[in-house]
Amino acid sequence: EMRRRGVPVYTIPVGLPAPPDALIAEVIAPEAVFRGDPVTLRVRVESRGLAGSDSTLSLEVNGEEQQVEPIVFEDGAQFVELKFRPEQDSGTIELGLEVDGTAADSNPKNNTALHHLRIIDEKIKVLYIEGMPRWEFRYLRWVLLRNPHLQTRFLMTEGDPDLAKMSPNFMAGFPSDVQNIFEYDLIILGDVSSKYFRPGQLELLETQIKEHGGSLIMIGGTLHAPASYQDMPVESILPVNIGVGQPRVVANNIAPRLPTDQAQSPITTLLDDPQANQRIWSRVRPLGRLPALSGPKPSANVLLELPSQKAGEPAYPLVSWHPYGNGKMMFVGSDRFWRLRLEVGDAHHAKFWGQSIQFLAMSRLLGQNKRISLQTERKQYNPG
Repeated sequence: EMRRRGVPVYTIPVGLPAPPDALIAEVIAPEAVFRGDPVTLRVRVESRGLAGSDSTLSLEVNGEEQQVEPIVFEDGAQFVELKFRPEQDSGTIELGLEVDGTAADSNPKNNTALHHLRIIDEKIKVLYIEGMPRWEFRYLRWVLLRNPHLQTRFLMTEGDPDLAKMSPNFMAGFPSDVQNIFEYDLIILGDVSSKYFRPGQLELLETQIKEHGGSLIMIGGTLHAPASYQDMPVESILPVNIGVGQPRVVANNIAPRLPTDQAQSPITTLLDDPQANQRIWSRVRPLGRLPALSGPKPSANVLLELPSQKAGEPAYPLVSWHPYGNGKMMFVGSDRFWRLRLEVGDAHHAKFWGQSIQFLAMSRLLGQNKRISLQTERKQYNPG
């Protein structure tokens, strides 16, 4: 109407294009922890127009203030780390986080965030089946026995036949009762010949993974695993394709590397700094001989690989996993991960195996093993 009448209109913007604001953009925290374990929360705080201002980040547990951390705002994003130990024995607790945006904060509504944490008061049940007592078995056995969150039984298919009589941690044979095998959350299968198992037992193992949400780790060897499982149920569970021919000989200067798309995997992250983490893995050598493989399956997540030694040769999938039915399966191609102990003892070796077991078995404890899961990339979306 004004245009029709020829009336000029002048627009005048009022206010700041980017008013001062502080907000909690993200809370990086576990969904579940075992009873008594410490919890680390990494909170991403973002701010603009408030650089240099003093503030605080507070944590409430079930509505009661737990701690207050002083911070100084920086323009952009900054991470604040909070650590606490839940006192609740089981169930779910609510964590409330709030950043004090100061009087200049234009939008205090985005200063808070909630996170729910489940406390688990039960143990992961593990069955470790091994042939001869390799070095990896000797070190891993103590890692499993010292972990307070695991209940582990061992079965040696070769070696001293009287182990089961001398130690309650050892079993005399593979469980014959269906329920006894289904109760295990995780089965670790070492360099064991497929001929050890009686008819129907490997089918039972596949059922445990596919239908009952269990998990399986195979630690490869040059004698039996995985070569002797070709055309058997275990072959379909594996995230790698069994190769043919002689074991692969790895040159002494070839070391494991983290694929770019899996550099932050919760299984292989031993140190927060990516470069330092890669240096730790590069010390796991020499690896000697490895079982023959013909590459990963399309569904596999390759977490650790060996670069090719010849032109045109694909990388070797040293550690990989994939979902199988309701469960998970991980393949570890070398029995020399005990080399992670170099100069640091158990620190990295125990962390790798502990993270692997928790990643594979925790979802069964939480009842979360589903064929398909839909998730959003964040918990909160702003309008627009």
